Amino acid sequence: MGSRKKQWDATASRKKVVFDRSIDEDIAVFCRMHLQNGYLNVDEFNRLAKFADSLRAGLPAPDLIIYLQASEDVLEQRLLIKGHPTIIRDNLCVQLQLYEDWISSRHESVVRIDSSRCKVETLLRTHL
Repeated sequence: MGSRKKQWDATASRKKVVFDRSIDEDIAVFCRMHLQNGYLNVDEFNRLAKFADSLRAGLPAPDLIIYLQASEDVLEQRLLIKGHPTIIRDNLCVQLQLYEDWISSRHESVVRIDSSRCKVETLLRTHL
């Protein structure tokens, strides 16, 4: 989360900025997933949430969120191809539900794009 804040600070003077991930997402999805899986306890999660709140205090809300999604089967295949650890594949269902909860709670404009039919080769060579 600290590195995301530093990245924002480095680009804050630009008119248009695109980020791949956000501090909100880190807390709502990844930290919550680690809490559910027992990698964080409640006190640790609360400290991280408080830290996230302090980092977000000076950041503007996004104008638009582009949410790329794919079916669970497609995502599992992509994770296998990319060689992600088993723990990530084993928690994919939980992560997808947390993402859905997070994206559904957003007040900004959200564009959902189904990337299920996008070829992995295209994703690997595409740089946003």
